[in-house]
Amino acid sequence: MSATPLPRRLSGAVFALEWGLMRLVALALFAMMALTFLDVSGRYLFNAPLGGAFEITELALGFLVFATFPILARDGRHIRLDLLSNRLPPRAQRWHEAAIRVFSGVVLAVIAWRLFKVAAFEASVGYTTLTLGLQTWPFLAAMGVLAALSALLSVVFAATFILEPGEGAE
Repeated sequence: MSATPLPRRLSGAVFALEWGLMRLVALALFAMMALTFLDVSGRYLFNAPLGGAFEITELALGFLVFATFPILARDGRHIRLDLLSNRLPPRAQRWHEAAIRVFSGVVLAVIAWRLFKVAAFEASVGYTTLTLGLQTWPFLAAMGVLAALSALLSVVFAATFILEPGEGAE
């Protein structure tokens, strides 16, 4: 079930955000792949692995996961289990979908809040990665921003289901 179209200005902003995030995700995934290839090749061919490759891969993976959340929030492409919802009448399906999206938004907002708390703590104590000495709080804060953005988009798209004048509307 996809949401009703958004107003043109908001739709353009969501499209631009989705387009940019898809490019960043592709770039992060390619960088992780290339880094892993170089690390493994260096380790087995030259007995010289890349220092800090594991840390960079960890940080990139965290970014990758949270950068995909806003993309998935648009069409509700998150993991779901549809056992009974397909048997509901159309109006109930819309309310059910809206409730799922609001619940997802609340969960993502809690995740964002926790990420911001951890980022603030790690910034205050100067926490860094072991090998490269990179501060971790900027990565956690970026993940928090992406989780908060995903929460906002989930609620916005929930509203489109509630306001949608579809079949079965009374």
